[in-house]
Amino acid sequence: MRFRAARLLDPGTVGRPVQPWAAVAGWAALLLPLPAVVWRLAMVAGAPTGFADAEFPGR
Repeated sequence: MRFRAARLLDPGTVGRPVQPWAAVAGWAALLLPLPAVVWRLAMVAGAPTGFADAEFPGR
């Protein structure tokens, strides 16, 4: 079992390098929800996010 662990953990020269568009797509997928998260955190913190002017019923 020891010989398999060494092969699994060693990346070696198998495969090709990551293509630039795939790296950009990967980072974009991680960063895409960031504005929504920041906006929700601002609402929780009490920052004026525009809902005070909306005059929702029941408020």
